[in-house]
Amino acid sequence: MIERIVYEFEELTDDLPRPPLAALRAMSQAGLLVAPKGWQALAFDVRFELARAGLQGVVDWAAVRKLAERVPPKYIKLVPQVAEPNPDQVPEHLARALGPSRPLPDADWRAMRAVDRAVLASLAPNARLVALAYEEISVAMGKPREGSSEHWFGSVARCEIRLAPAAVNELTSPRFLDGRALLLARVAGIRAARRVTDVFDLHAEAGTGYVELDWRVSPRRDSILWQAHVSTWEGAFFPAASLLAVTTAASAVFDMIRQIDPTAHLKASVREEEWQVGTAASRLEEATSVYSASTLTAGEHGADPLQDKATVRMAPEDLPRPPLGELIAGSLAAPSPAAAVAPPSAPLVADPPARASSPSSARAPGAAPDRLRPSEPFVSAAPATAPAATPIPRTVVVLFLGAVFIFLLSVAMLAYVLVHA
Repeated sequence: MIERIVYEFEELTDDLPRPPLAALRAMSQAGLLVAPKGWQALAFDVRFELARAGLQGVVDWAAVRKLAERVPPKYIKLVPQVAEPNPDQVPEHLARALGPSRPLPDADWRAMRAVDRAVLASLAPNARLVALAYEEISVAMGKPREGSSEHWFGSVARCEIRLAPAAVNELTSPRFLDGRALLLARVAGIRAARRVTDVFDLHAEAGTGYVELDWRVSPRRDSILWQAHVSTWEGAFFPAASLLAVTTAASAVFDMIRQIDPTAHLKASVREEEWQVGTAASRLEEATSVYSASTLTAGEHGADPLQDKATVRMAPEDLPRPPLGELIAGSLAAPSPAAAVAPPSAPLVADPPARASSPSSARAPGAAPDRLRPSEPFVSAAPATAPAATPIPRTVVVLFLGAVFIFLLSVAMLAYVLVHA
């Protein structure tokens, strides 16, 4: 039976840039955690095997520790081994987290895979992630999708921008930045959340996991509300990253309209409240991805999806939102001239990898979100070429000739002295 090694809501690309929940289960069972830099140092096949180890009914923690030996010791943290939840009864803390809107009978709990039970139990403190995990696992068990994850209450960061209606109208106009002003601000916020460990020294050893960021324009069109929920690798709410995401997005908006409304101001906080922004269609976009400006412009071979609406005034919530997977260009790192091309998309399954090197996460615009196909070979987009010879600097040539001249002159003078001695 083919099994997925990641959940859809984890939004992981094919090179597993952070540990899937299955890998975290395996490592916690073995009594260890790998720091972000340690995970990045691992070869792709080791990441894959750690994730697959977490799919087992009973984790072989000795095998997990053997795999972890490939991590530099300074990036490994020893932690108490986490006990598996009772397979016969739903834990009380999980039942409270799910609430009456997400019933989980003991019969369904017993029918779940061990990894699903462990993931739900570990995510119970995070209202957002446990709702997403519950819905995905329920659908995988053959239950209808009820959309219960679209409405939730929990810890979020919020930032409200107060500005003039004229500025809001300009921001949401299809003529302003091709109608993508708020989308560009959202991209900036997501990028900031991803880089929070580079910004705050206190969180240098943390890892950013799931990122959700969206906006809503007030009915009076005099304010824009941003909300963000960012999680750590382990599934806990990440307040610093969430607050950085909303304030960065709001700052991007402020920068766009500073000439139109210099009196605009904002207020930010972290609190427990209902998720009020975005739409059902946009919430499960690939929010953890980052784009570059080049992909936000219609290319030579592609049409602008907003071109047909260039003369239409639309409500902000109805503006087209291109899938973020089509706009991604991997701006977390500078693109290489010989960027590698990822294989065609396919479900991420627990088959043995056929490559040992870490694949590229780049993909062509318009492609589906990355899913790992281990059997595909890794192909480089640029042929290997011999390095060009480096020319010798003129200064070196002059110094060399001067030294030769002085040497010959010395030899001549010595010969003259010897002859006339």
